[in-house]
Amino acid sequence: MMSFDDFKRGAISYIRSVLIVLVIILLWVFCVRSMHAQPLPLVRAQHESFVSYYDLEKHNPALVVYPLEFSHFAGANKIGNRHFKMDTQLPRPRVKDSDYSNTGYVRGHLCSAGDRDSDKSWLKETYLTSNMVPMTMVCNSGQFKAMEDSCRALAMHGHRLLIGRAPVYRDIPTCLQHVSQARVCITIPEAFFCVAMCRDCDLRLIQVCYNHGTKVLQDVSQPKQLLEASSLYYTRDERISILLTNIFGSWSREEYETITR
Repeated sequence: MMSFDDFKRGAISYIRSVLIVLVIILLWVFCVRSMHAQPLPLVRAQHESFVSYYDLEKHNPALVVYPLEFSHFAGANKIGNRHFKMDTQLPRPRVKDSDYSNTGYVRGHLCSAGDRDSDKSWLKETYLTSNMVPMTMVCNSGQFKAMEDSCRALAMHGHRLLIGRAPVYRDIPTCLQHVSQARVCITIPEAFFCVAMCRDCDLRLIQVCYNHGTKVLQDVSQPKQLLEASSLYYTRDERISILLTNIFGSWSREEYETITR
């Protein structure tokens, strides 16, 4: 028959075990909340033709920066296999080319392939997943292409540019995972932001284009109205603000914060 002392020791041991489990659960909850409260640091993927600051939460490049001169394009180089390849500089799980299949989105370049066709190795680098974002065909062949063309036009007139391009997101993001069987939740940008700075003069250029033309995202027929009510849609990433200041100066950060305000 169990004595009172044995019962007491058993009860104390049981209570201690329960307390230990509760402490472990509370610590786990605290760690999870801390991880969500603090965005993960951006992963810097350095390549010969561009630098990508990659967002591990959104599984997209947060900012891609590269120089552009007239000698960098119009070389007419082409590559046979135009599929994007996984960037091994990024930690797992990595986005792969097939995650975009049958989603209605094309694989958009932030560092344009057309800006790197004078060197075949540079051109191949633009087909790394650290440079890939979900883009509608309407955007890719329309406003985004016009944005690319305007930068190339400046380079054709002798300007040596430093270009930065970044996606901009809604406060309530939409993921490709809802459309496809992707292993990770690839966040769909609402718009794209481009800053270009001449390294030899005071020329500065800020551009925004909208990710139009899909049933998943709201179709915006009047961008001016969207810009005026941008607080309903856009979220500002302080990490991008800091990068823009460090790379391009305070003027680009101010423009970015104005667009996302």
